[in-house]
Amino acid sequence: MRNYLGFWLLILWQAPAGAAPLGADSPLPEESCEAPWSLEYHISGGFLGMRQVIRITDDARMSVIDERRGREKTGLLSPPDIEALSRQVHAVYLTPQTFPAESACRDCINHELKLTVSGKVRNYHQQSGDALSSDMTVLLQQLSQYVLRD
Repeated sequence: MRNYLGFWLLILWQAPAGAAPLGADSPLPEESCEAPWSLEYHISGGFLGMRQVIRITDDARMSVIDERRGREKTGLLSPPDIEALSRQVHAVYLTPQTFPAESACRDCINHELKLTVSGKVRNYHQQSGDALSSDMTVLLQQLSQYVLRD
């Protein structure tokens, strides 16, 4: 027993401080909040048949297309808006997101989000009522303010 105790103490002493336990997930790559990004957000469905696309880039350019009505709006976001959005884009991108399997809900609102950060693309799909991470919830709330209204 004494030999095993000495062996484990030697192993623990040589392990680097803050080392993750064996089998722990490796950390996600750190992307700077200054890393170039863009997003494309599709929102569709509901009993009214909404179909809109929002595209925003890190240089504050935005376009919103209402595919059902054939309308388009373009513009620039304000510096505070683009800074807040940039923080949320990076927070969502760096946080693993899990979504339930698609349901057959005909009146649900479908959210499809494509984030590109430093040239790396991640796609997300969600329906209204699905449980989301707080970062994703905040990002979708921020994007909802750009949806074209009647």
